[in-house]
Amino acid sequence: MNDFIGVACPTELKFLQPVIIEDLCRIGNLADGGYAMSMSAIHGSDAFLSLGLGENWSFESVVSEINPNATIDIYDETVYL
Repeated sequence: MNDFIGVACPTELKFLQPVIIEDLCRIGNLADGGYAMSMSAIHGSDAFLSLGLGENWSFESVVSEINPNATIDIYDETVYL
């Protein structure tokens, strides 16, 4: 039995073809929605952009723990200082 499903895809639509990402994990808690991200992408990035912080910043917190040298720019029009 094969664990993979073969998908015939026209050349011009190859960018839509699914790929397997081995180091995929969920970042952020359930209340934050959570995001499926590659750990290598988090480690390999030097900046993140977060749109809509609200009251839950678990995604940003976890990213900063995994990659403490990365900059996280956060924008939210509902937060006023």
